Amino acid sequence: MTIITIDGNLGSGGRDIGIELAKQLKFDYLDRWILTIIAQKLGATVDVLSEKELQSGDLNQKISRILNQLLQKSALVGIAGDPSFGPGIDQILSKSYDAPSTPITDVNQIDDEKFIEVTKQVVSDFAGMGNSIIVGRGGCFILKNRPNAIHFSTVAEIDDRISRIQVKHNLNYNEALKFINESDKGREGFFSKYFQEKPNDPFIYDIVINTSKVSTAKAVEIIRKYITIQST
Repeated sequence: MTIITIDGNLGSGGRDIGIELAKQLKFDYLDRWILTIIAQKLGATVDVLSEKELQSGDLNQKISRILNQLLQKSALVGIAGDPSFGPGIDQILSKSYDAPSTPITDVNQIDDEKFIEVTKQVVSDFAGMGNSIIVGRGGCFILKNRPNAIHFSTVAEIDDRISRIQVKHNLNYNEALKFINESDKGREGFFSKYFQEKPNDPFIYDIVINTSKVSTAKAVEIIRKYITIQST
């Protein structure tokens, strides 16, 4: 069984690589599904958890609405960038969780320790279900001591990141730049607060891929070759 974690800045192409890699390897691709299960276990809404992860940021109303709509859509129907491949997701989703009858809608109601405890539990549960690709959620730290876990990160030039976000979310240049800056701030805060680490530290990962220089297809090829080498 192989677990692959992918992390990276918004707009650096990690999710596209993960989706294609999952298709080729027939792995479960687990991105915002993880946030959905965390929400179930905490009795909170998906959008309030997205706010929790970006709590150090100051997203304006339009950008916040775009992010929350994306999270809700993908979490509810498993599409729009969050496909899953294989049986693992079904086993997780079939579990029942004790949760309040009235969901939490205020980020300040979510205890930090409980949030990270549940996040670690859910990521570990997913990692135990079979071959899978886990995007974000601090998977590189939560699973860092697993011998079958391989950790990758993506980076890209800021102009390339902006262009991708403009196209994906129909934003102008300044809106896309603000979205990226707030996402980066939130990511830094998440890693610092819950893992006391910096997400851009290259020593965290097995491989760091610059998607400004490497295409999605080439990145998938590199990762597949690395997995083959590690398994021999």
